[in-house]
Amino acid sequence: MGGTFAALGWHVQSVADGNDIDAVDKAIAAAKAVGDRPSLVIVRTHIGFGSPKQDTFGVHGSPLNAADVETTKRALGYPSLEAFHVPDEARAHCRASTGRGAELEAAWGAPSRAIRVAHPDLAAEWRRVVKRELPAGWDAGIPTFAPGDKPMATRSAGGKVLNANRGGRFPRSSAAPRTSTRRRTPPSRAWATSRIRVPRGTTARARSAASGATPAATCTTAFASTPWARSPTVWRSTEACARSRRRS
Repeated sequence: MGGTFAALGWHVQSVADGNDIDAVDKAIAAAKAVGDRPSLVIVRTHIGFGSPKQDTFGVHGSPLNAADVETTKRALGYPSLEAFHVPDEARAHCRASTGRGAELEAAWGAPSRAIRVAHPDLAAEWRRVVKRELPAGWDAGIPTFAPGDKPMATRSAGGKVLNANRGGRFPRSSAAPRTSTRRRTPPSRAWATSRIRVPRGTTARARSAASGATPAATCTTAFASTPWARSPTVWRSTEACARSRRRS
């Protein structure tokens, strides 16, 4: 595998023993020093290292029993045969970080505390959003439907629920600027919009004659009037539209 990546221009290294921490560190440092190409470090390890089932598939798919655990601990020179043991030096190292963590948290939280004082309303909304809570009264005005009501299509029921949000009752961030609510016509519906004034059943060529334009010009005009007119995909669709009208 290393030869394949080396032939592709990669920086390739190999570490024969994955338990040799110094060798692994050196390989990582060398990889970081190479900035003109990607690096690959191939490390050889033993699955289930130190256990009675080392280098077998049995140590991969099932846990070691209590006897095998003790045997593995003895082989690795573990200081205790307890089921769960935390060495004193490891406990001291972890507890020493609590003071540093408190200092870092205080420095990180200082801007947020200042915002809570200056903008309590925005701070309250931020906390609500972070906690994934809905604002009070968010469901006021949403229509309900009972089993005994007149049958209604699901799209109609969904539309009634969506229309209930026109007053802005559904959750949204008050800090975010409200954009224009003008509905834009998708490109796929632009042609249908452009032919509303033409009677049903009129052919494409007759529609073009009625407007005084060729089929290609009619398609181009319909799409050019949309906000997506500069999109390459839209212009390809316009060309396809024109070809279909020439054939008709």
